[in-house]
Amino acid sequence: MRNLQLRGILLGLIVMAVCGCDEPPQQTAAKQQNSVSEKSSVPTDGFLGSTGDTKFKKVTRVTDGFVGSDACRQCHGAICDEFSKHPMGRSVSTDPNTFAETPDKASFTTSAGLTYDVVREGDKVEHFERLLNENGESVYARSAEILFAIGSGSRGRSYCFLAADRIYMSPVTWYSRRQTWDLSPGYDPNNHPGFERKASDGCMACHAGRMDSRPDKRDQFNSGVFLEAAIGCERCHGPGAQHVEFQTTKQGADVIVNPLSLSPQKRDAVCFQCHLQGERRVVRYGQDDYGFQPGMNVNEIWVTFVKDGRVSEGKAEAVSQVEQMLSSRCYTASEGKLGCISCHDPHTVPKEEDHASFYRAKCLTCHSVESTVITTSPTVCSLPVDNAERIATSDNCIECHMPSLQATDVPHTAQTDHRVLRRKADILAEDTHEDREFRMPVIFEEAGYEIPEHEKLRARFILSAENLDSAREPAKMTQETLALISQLIPVADDDADLFEAGGLVYEQLRNTKLTENHWKKALEIRGGDDEAILELLATMHHNRGDARRARDYYAQLVLSNDSRPTYFGRFAHVLGQSGQMREGLIAAKRALSLNPGLPQAQFWLSEAYETLGNSAEARYHRAQAEELVRLRTKYSDNQPKSP
Repeated sequence: MRNLQLRGILLGLIVMAVCGCDEPPQQTAAKQQNSVSEKSSVPTDGFLGSTGDTKFKKVTRVTDGFVGSDACRQCHGAICDEFSKHPMGRSVSTDPNTFAETPDKASFTTSAGLTYDVVREGDKVEHFERLLNENGESVYARSAEILFAIGSGSRGRSYCFLAADRIYMSPVTWYSRRQTWDLSPGYDPNNHPGFERKASDGCMACHAGRMDSRPDKRDQFNSGVFLEAAIGCERCHGPGAQHVEFQTTKQGADVIVNPLSLSPQKRDAVCFQCHLQGERRVVRYGQDDYGFQPGMNVNEIWVTFVKDGRVSEGKAEAVSQVEQMLSSRCYTASEGKLGCISCHDPHTVPKEEDHASFYRAKCLTCHSVESTVITTSPTVCSLPVDNAERIATSDNCIECHMPSLQATDVPHTAQTDHRVLRRKADILAEDTHEDREFRMPVIFEEAGYEIPEHEKLRARFILSAENLDSAREPAKMTQETLALISQLIPVADDDADLFEAGGLVYEQLRNTKLTENHWKKALEIRGGDDEAILELLATMHHNRGDARRARDYYAQLVLSNDSRPTYFGRFAHVLGQSGQMREGLIAAKRALSLNPGLPQAQFWLSEAYETLGNSAEARYHRAQAEELVRLRTKYSDNQPKSP
């Protein structure tokens, strides 16, 4: 009921916004309709062509034939029991009662002066963010009810909540190794998204079993959210319905996938679907992040850009194990025989006290006198049995050759160096100045499968377009990216990702007409209410100072997603610029109800009330804004300065 009431308010606000200007309502509504959802008659000069080239083919995602892991238990009970203890089998928990690390209450305060509380009351878990002044009084507070946790708890857990059919992360994470609460991975204490960090389809496709996603809406989910919460059997073995039918009736074909029976490349692809993240994954035309099935190559779904497997100063990204393994002597000398499951049992993990002996046994399957897999010497440890280093490690192969590294993208965690270097000292010895230089990522080439050249070109264009702002020489990179357009003609006329990227290129050139044409085409393909593209269009016109066009796009944006305070804050600003102060008040108050820590919204309300002659409200909101700015400046000034 509450959501329906809110939607009614929003619709009324949009009507006021669009009809509140000095044009007749019918004329304004017609202009708004044309500005977004009409079939674009776009200019061909400089525009991505749209002739429907047959090189680009859509693929229907496999959605049928899944039975869930419980159906496997009848015959594979022992394996299912073991897998339920595996980190993958515990990747998502939807029951707050299973969050063993969550006490009745826990708190921590960041260097930016924000205090976070974890509070459990019965079956309900909430995360609070509060800004306190010098007297310990709360300047503002906001919270979210946690509905599920991502992570097995082996390294830690992050927590999520739902809003507007999207999944959002809490800023609070539990780090198991250090038994501590802290900000979630990627959160800078002084500038982070708070409760507005959205979990994308790409995130959930790997962290969860199967999502009840909406194919027509990016990063949106149906009310059930999960079809199977934790990663299950069918992630590695494929849909099980026909297998169950065959085993039950002995009719038809048994099509279940056993990764061991696949080629080495496709066997490893089962793991690579999630563990090969690279610098950027570009989903191929006609595919999506849920499209991979065991027996496929990862390059059939994604074009993955990677740097390499090297590390710097004993640190590495937590997702770089694949690149490291492929660069290792163990992998190259095995001629493809060695893979992820050569060392990792996909159904179980050894106990902590058994790690050394378990992995030593794995090493000795190749590195022993009897082994014929690797013929290079030495085939056993070259250190004398009385060597101090060997004694110190108790013949623990991985402690010397695969030591733990600090993960640069996940605080308080470590990962194992998969380069399998001969000497532990080589980890730092290989770190040269050249290694730390920026290198453009390259496309991951999967043995036995060639990505079509037009797909490589498309992926390079998308990657380049996304990185124009951060390029060392933006103008040069923009021209190089623009030059790719001629090679991309003709393209599929429903490739929304490509049109979206094209708009980014022309926005860098500040060509408003071509930018909007590209993004309108992408918006049209995505059904007219795509959040990401609406935000691009609204922001572009806002930055150009075109308040009325920005207002129209923001009106649609807040209807598409009514849970983002920043959208309402910007909407309030352009409403005010359009002379619609009272409508702007509604939007600004909605922004502050979602995030009372927005000084910009408080300042805007102060100015709006001053304009409307309400001095008391104007003074109140200015005082609120100034207090927020004062405290943030104070905490920022207290931060240690870099030398």
